[in-house]
Amino acid sequence: MSYRIGTYQDPDVLEAKLVDELCGRLQHAIRMRGHASLVVSGGRTPLGLFRRLSQADIDFSNLSVYLCDERWVDIDHPDSNARQVKTVFMQGAAAQVEFLPMYAEGVEAELHARRLNTFFGDLPKFDVVVLGMGMDGHTASLFPGAQGVAQALDPNNQCAVVAVTPLDAPHERLTLTASRLLNTRALYLQISGKDKNDLLQNILSTPGNTLPIATFLHQTQVRLDIFTTVG
Repeated sequence: MSYRIGTYQDPDVLEAKLVDELCGRLQHAIRMRGHASLVVSGGRTPLGLFRRLSQADIDFSNLSVYLCDERWVDIDHPDSNARQVKTVFMQGAAAQVEFLPMYAEGVEAELHARRLNTFFGDLPKFDVVVLGMGMDGHTASLFPGAQGVAQALDPNNQCAVVAVTPLDAPHERLTLTASRLLNTRALYLQISGKDKNDLLQNILSTPGNTLPIATFLHQTQVRLDIFTTVG
């Protein structure tokens, strides 16, 4: 296992600390290689992070932003992760970022997954990936029990993108696989609330846990920096 945990009482303090970390990583990448890549999650948890990050001191013109996963819905749909990125993060100077939505209109999810698999498979190592976690132990759209999720979680599976239909969550999804998400220079997990923190502690203390997030908690490929609140 390779992880570091920062526990905070206040979500605002957590977000400020995490933004400082991300900015340092992204600015370093831009200085060293002229460009940086950031992979973000959807849901409610990262919205405050998006707002703070949009106001950060980053050369947004040299930043590419990608999603960990996406619901197979139009970008104007309330459940669209791309919609969150565009309306909350890509404001002001942050509107300059290069952003690739995962949804494509007029094509089946499985076909588009194959197209994106080529695109993401050809990308170099990510600079920063920020994961989230659901109370069922899913991360990205790697849901427990979903068809094909075992292969998608296999760190040795070099497929980058798969289509997933969750058992107990709405919408078909596209998601980056574990091997593609772990191919990063820096990996973060942001969670909020006592229930999720309790779940996290339970998984960390159970090496044989098979929930999808456990793949990232127990791997040794890249250190996972965990930012969590207890209340």
